[in-house]
Amino acid sequence: MIWLHWEYGMPWLSQHYKVPEDISVIGCDNLLISSMKAIDFTTVEHYTPKKGEDACGILLEKINSRTVSKRGKGNMIHHLEYELRLVLRGSTGYPRKL
Repeated sequence: MIWLHWEYGMPWLSQHYKVPEDISVIGCDNLLISSMKAIDFTTVEHYTPKKGEDACGILLEKINSRTVSKRGKGNMIHHLEYELRLVLRGSTGYPRKL
């Protein structure tokens, strides 16, 4: 596994290997630039905007809550899970036969 910044690592990687013929590359944040035709980066969507929206909702709920006592009772604990989604694009392929 190789961790690369797409802007700096991909040009270096593509000079030494054919993507995806020799090596598959997967991003981890599904940035808008990942979908550009020149980059065409397979990535993982983990719904960052939804996480921010949920966090703001929790903060507003906490601010608006009038049940918090001085002893700390009434503190809220939230556990949220988000299902990831693999976004297949052109930077991954089947492994070649050895």
